[in-house]
Amino acid sequence: MARFCRLLLVTAFAPSLLPAQSRVDRTAYAQARDSAYARPINHSSIAFTLAEKDLLPENLAYDPADESFYIGSTRKGKVVRRAANGRVTDFIPTGRDGLWMVVGLKVDSARRILWVNSSGASNYFRYTPADDGKAGLFRYDLKSGRLLRKFLPKESGPHFFNDLVITRDGRVFVTDMAGKAIYLVSPSADSLVRWVAPDNFTDPNGIALSADERTLYVATVEGLNSIDIATRTKTLLPHPPQVDDVGIDGLYFLNGSLIGIQGGRRNIVQRFVLSSDRTRIERAEVLEANHPMFMNPTTGVIVGRDLYYIANSQFGSFEKDGSLFPPQRLFEPVILRLTP
Repeated sequence: MARFCRLLLVTAFAPSLLPAQSRVDRTAYAQARDSAYARPINHSSIAFTLAEKDLLPENLAYDPADESFYIGSTRKGKVVRRAANGRVTDFIPTGRDGLWMVVGLKVDSARRILWVNSSGASNYFRYTPADDGKAGLFRYDLKSGRLLRKFLPKESGPHFFNDLVITRDGRVFVTDMAGKAIYLVSPSADSLVRWVAPDNFTDPNGIALSADERTLYVATVEGLNSIDIATRTKTLLPHPPQVDDVGIDGLYFLNGSLIGIQGGRRNIVQRFVLSSDRTRIERAEVLEANHPMFMNPTTGVIVGRDLYYIANSQFGSFEKDGSLFPPQRLFEPVILRLTP
C-alpha cells in the first residue's frame, strides 16, 4: 500500500525514460506526463463496481469455493463480501474486533479462513493519534465471519501491516512497512514472530510466493527483492537500467514472472520477466497504463489466468483539513480484470 494510504507515491521516473528535450520540467507530474508510461495501454475491462463511494478499498481476496470476493475498506475499517450473484453485504462490520484500516487480506480456501491485515492510520474515519503505529493480523472463519484469533506484534512499534501470502501448508507471511520486517504465523506454532528484518529493506509492501514455494518476492523502496525461505537470505534483484521496479504495491507471481501494480504517479501494471534461474529481472513489459478508471490502483488477486485489481482506491480524496471529499467528488470503487 502506497506510503500508508493518503501519502501518494511521488517517486520520480528515471531520466532515461523521458524524451530528449532541451529543458526538462522535473516536477513529479511533468515526469509522469512525459514518460513512456504516460501513453495509455488499456487491456483491462471492468469486472464489477461497488456502490459505496467512500470505501477507499486497498485489497481484495477471492474464495474459489463459492466464487465470492472480499474487499477491505481503509476508510470504514470493515470487509465487504460480493457473492457470485453480485450481492454485496458487510462480512465484518466497521471496527469490530478492534479493526483499524483494513489493508491486505487473503482467503485460505482449504482451511476456510480469511486473513486480514489491519493497521492504524488516518484514512480510518475513527482514527485517533493513539492508533498510530498499531497493527494486527486477524484470522476469521469464512463461514460465519467470527474472529478466530488476533495476532499482535510483540516488538515495540511503529508497525504497519500491509500485504500477506499463504503457503499451501498454511504459513502466513506478512509485510510490515513501518517495522521494515516480515512476520510469520506458522500453523505448528500458531504465533506471530518477526521472521526477517534485514537492512536496506525500506517499506516492504507487496509480497508474492513462487510456485515451488521456495522463494518470497517483496517490493520495497529499493526495488524487487527475493528471499530464500529456507535460509532467509535476501537479494535485491538486478535488472537492466531501463526497468523501473520501484513503487510497486500489489505483487503476484504468475507463470514464472512477477506482475506488479504501480500506482501513484506511475499508474501502470507491469510484468517483470525473470531469468530462468530467477536471480535477476531480464525485462519489464507494460500490461496496463493510465486506464481511465485509474485513481491510484493498489492491489488485487489472481483468479485462474486473470488478475482482478482495485483501479481507484481514491486515497488522495481529502480536503486540507483532513475531511473526506463529499460524495459528489467521489467515485464508485472499480474492480478491473486483466489477463496478463
